[in-house]
Amino acid sequence: MSKEFTEQDWDKLNALFAESLRWATLSLPINEIAQENKLLIRELSRYDPTLTIPLLAGLLTVLKLQSHCTRLEILVVLAVVHCRGRKTPNINNVVSWFALIGKSKCIVGEDPAEDVFVSLVWNTNRDYRLLEGVWENAGFYTQRVLDIIVTMPDIGQFKQIKKSVNALLEISDMVCDKAKLSRYQIGSDKKYSELLPQMIPGRNTLISRVTITFAELIKRGISLDDIAPFILNSQMRADLPSQQIGHSYLDRCPLIVQSKTHLTVALPSALSVAIRDYVIESIVDGGLIDIFNGVLAQNYSKLLFNTPLLGGPMQAPVIWKKVGDHQWSNFSLQVDDGYFISFHLFLPSVKTHADGGFKDIYHYDGVITDALQTSINEVFKHFDGCDDFKEGLVVLVGCGWGKGYASDVIEMAHNHWRFESISVADFVRVSLIGYMTPSFFWRIQDGLEAVE
Repeated sequence: MSKEFTEQDWDKLNALFAESLRWATLSLPINEIAQENKLLIRELSRYDPTLTIPLLAGLLTVLKLQSHCTRLEILVVLAVVHCRGRKTPNINNVVSWFALIGKSKCIVGEDPAEDVFVSLVWNTNRDYRLLEGVWENAGFYTQRVLDIIVTMPDIGQFKQIKKSVNALLEISDMVCDKAKLSRYQIGSDKKYSELLPQMIPGRNTLISRVTITFAELIKRGISLDDIAPFILNSQMRADLPSQQIGHSYLDRCPLIVQSKTHLTVALPSALSVAIRDYVIESIVDGGLIDIFNGVLAQNYSKLLFNTPLLGGPMQAPVIWKKVGDHQWSNFSLQVDDGYFISFHLFLPSVKTHADGGFKDIYHYDGVITDALQTSINEVFKHFDGCDDFKEGLVVLVGCGWGKGYASDVIEMAHNHWRFESISVADFVRVSLIGYMTPSFFWRIQDGLEAVE
């Protein structure tokens, strides 16, 4: 006989889902991950950190392992926290540790890779290769921050910010050189239940990819002072167990000095967030939030002005308006006779970055949602008064520096309008696809609606 769900049953089910989500997003302290992997921790504790950390970090440069970036970063962090022995690790150990972490709840959030393995960014000096890691559109958003740095004067603290960022970009490019990785190189969306020794490079090769000698740095004009903001110190190391994967001191400071001769790039996949975190932290500490917000808005105006919108016209009139601490903009595009796309952009204040860094999603206050809703309602009213209007599409475009966002639901109480939401990085990417046109984008929306 079937039994109806009681309120207590629903509470248990909700608790189960909440716990699964906690592990999927790794929204838990690193010491809890260690408790989940006691056998792995016992093994790691016997091994030499000066060899084990770079060995595991080197795996983050292996193309075929792109879809396992999450577990590889976990392994590196656990090695940083727990390796205290003298044993020398080998590839067989790597294979074993990969399998052990794969049996835990830590990897339930691993998804097949959807982006390039290596992106490209640039400043006034030259181009630099950058590993995307687990961070969505890392190269795109890092470029937005680099564009802001270019506008800084070459004096005082600004000069040091430039030197430090350039130094880490050089190190990123050095890692890619050592791993023989090229710009915009594709990784793999394949996932493995286990590794075989012959599937990955040898121990010394992996270690060498993330080992940077001080002699190499000097040759590139980089001093220890330049990279000091990105070096993990002993106190940071001690605090790691209480922090979270993706929002830890190691993400912010991924360089570990191993001896008087060299350092290890412990998280080569996190250099993009290390750069952005450092710049934003410096901006906030310097009381320059409004300047950062304004320059970032100008950068997006220029970018979209020079972008063929959805493969169509260029010179988009992006004029930002302030609402509270945030900014928004809107403009429309005619797709065909009677058919219009109304773009509504929003850009949060960088001060929201303090709320969980890049890992946690920022939930917008009602001020910006209300402004967007009012703007959309005014568009409805305007086109209702146009005799030739037939249908419209509202496209909400979220701008920023790479932090996730969520807002209240936008009400679309109009039979002749549809709604689509997209990040600015994806919006620009879609616009640059060779075969894309506004009318083709419209037909895609027709197809998606038909499927739904």
